[in-house]
Order: sequence, then C-alpha cells, then structure tokens
Amino acid sequence: MKIIVAFFLALLVVQPAYSQRYKCELGGKVSFQQRPCSGGKESILSAPVPTKSDIVPDAEYDKGVTLGAINLRYEPVNSIGSTWFAYKVGVTNNTSETRDIRLKYNALDHDGFLIKSIRLQGNVPPNSYKTLSDRDYLDKAEKGRVYKWELDK
Repeated sequence: MKIIVAFFLALLVVQPAYSQRYKCELGGKVSFQQRPCSGGKESILSAPVPTKSDIVPDAEYDKGVTLGAINLRYEPVNSIGSTWFAYKVGVTNNTSETRDIRLKYNALDHDGFLIKSIRLQGNVPPNSYKTLSDRDYLDKAEKGRVYKWELDK
C-alpha cells in the first residue's frame, strides 16, 4: 500500500501544475504553442497560476490568517521585449488584531531555479478579507522559462 501511495505522490510532483499557451501571428499565419513566440504578434491564452498545493500559508501567518491562490495577468510583450504583469493574493484575517502581511513569491523554472521574486505587503484589518496586489515585469525570455510561482517560506 505504501508503495502505491508513493507512486501516485511521485506522479503528482512531476506533473505540471498548469500550462501556459501562446497564440502567435506572423505573416498571416496563426500558431498555438506553449513557449513564447519567436516573432510577430503574441497573445497569452492562459497565464501560469499555481495550484492550491503550491499555496501554503507562511508559518508566521498560519494561525488565523489564510492565503488564496496567487493570480497573475500578463500584458502583451512590448517593443523592447518585456512584459508587465499584475498579481494579487486574497488574504483572510480571522484574528481580532490587524495583521501586517508580508509575502514573497518566487518564479521558478522546471528545475526549481529562481527566475524572479515578487513581494506583496499590506495591513489586513481584524476579521476581514483584503486583496494585496502589485505590478512588475519580466523580459520575454524569463517569462517563457517560468514553470510555477511558489510562496517563499
């Protein structure tokens, strides 16, 4: 029984948490792929969003504070090869005190190497929900290498 459970857990670890798809238009032709376009007009059809298993509350905030999944929205690649993106996380504070929340998420490649770190912070009033949000950018090459976003514990 232990071997079967270990096998299924191993399968979950190696499966991608999401897939990012691009619509590429060049010379009147349209293609769909899972890596950034090499030229022409690029549109993102789905942005990487971690699964709930990637979202683990920071131990410092786990008592009475819960985090939602990080959500990202990418803008089209600009003329210098960068793309801006917005990100947000919902935070629920079920305590009787205002909590100062400081979060750091890491963009990792398939091998777990760091590509970029982003931070969110804000005060969440007692017994309430608040969305923390910000914006940042990635260059086209970095964006194509992002496999998942993970909360830095």
